[in-house]
Amino acid sequence: MFPLKKTFSSLYRARLFPLLLLCALLAVVLVGLLVAGITSLSICLVDFKWAWVNTLISTVVGIALGIGGWFMLPVMTVLVGGFFQDTVIRRVEAAFYPDSGGPVGIEAIAATLQEETDTLVDVVEPYLLKMGLLIRTSSGRKTPAAAYDHLDIPRQTLF
Repeated sequence: MFPLKKTFSSLYRARLFPLLLLCALLAVVLVGLLVAGITSLSICLVDFKWAWVNTLISTVVGIALGIGGWFMLPVMTVLVGGFFQDTVIRRVEAAFYPDSGGPVGIEAIAATLQEETDTLVDVVEPYLLKMGLLIRTSSGRKTPAAAYDHLDIPRQTLF
């Protein structure tokens, strides 16, 4: 399977196309507003006697902003996409990990959180056990219904 085809099929499977288009549209609008605002400011603030100098300055500013806006568009798309990060994470988890919810070992949790296992066992786990947000079993750690209620999320989306 070609990489581009695989990427599009993954986006389709996780239902992320509308979100991707929304991020791109918002980024285009933000860059357009920025370019229009700076161009209008340069026209208002720069007023020379000779019309050709005003035209030259407006043209140079417009070209510079157009090039800068073109290169700024991917960055703005990523920044706007950060606002929708929770939605993207939940959709990807629901699409690619539908069987989540089973017991998980402490090493797997530590690797996922990028924390030391000792820190989780000595500091985090006792607190979660005391609060009733974690159950320790012989096969691993599980999340009780209270954890889902506390996080206000449906049962199948938490791992």
